[in-house]
Amino acid sequence: MSHRSIDPPFRELLAIHRAIGRILHLSAAGDYIDEFLRDMEVIEGGEVMANGSTRLEDYVLFKLAGTCWDDETSAVKQH
Repeated sequence: MSHRSIDPPFRELLAIHRAIGRILHLSAAGDYIDEFLRDMEVIEGGEVMANGSTRLEDYVLFKLAGTCWDDETSAVKQH
């Protein structure tokens, strides 16, 4: 039986990832992104509010950017 090892991640990339995470956390941008993705999922399901609060413009721009919602993994993926 051979033992395989996984190369450790690059320290520089981990530092960048940490810095971005910290910025998103401190600016509450992560909450905004989560809310945005939840809103896009609701629209994808066909739910449009009669009161005009549905973010249709954001949804159209989101779709035109070449990004789609992947229901199987609940993640955003690029085409």
